Amino acid sequence: MLIRLADALHAASSVDDTLWAELKTFYTDEQLIELVMLAGLYHAVSYIVNTTKLELETAAPHFDNYANN
Repeated sequence: MLIRLADALHAASSVDDTLWAELKTFYTDEQLIELVMLAGLYHAVSYIVNTTKLELETAAPHFDNYANN
């Protein structure tokens, strides 16, 4: 369900009432707001990193290392 939340936020910057109701069976309103804010934070970080062409840390794992596994 969290992946569906992330997909909805990515695709439409919104969550439909059906998914929100499903999420509310597992999470409090406060937790849901925090999840939406967390998704927004990661989105903002990706804007900064991509726009400034920030170099990756050499010791940090890279996503391309996991794509082939």
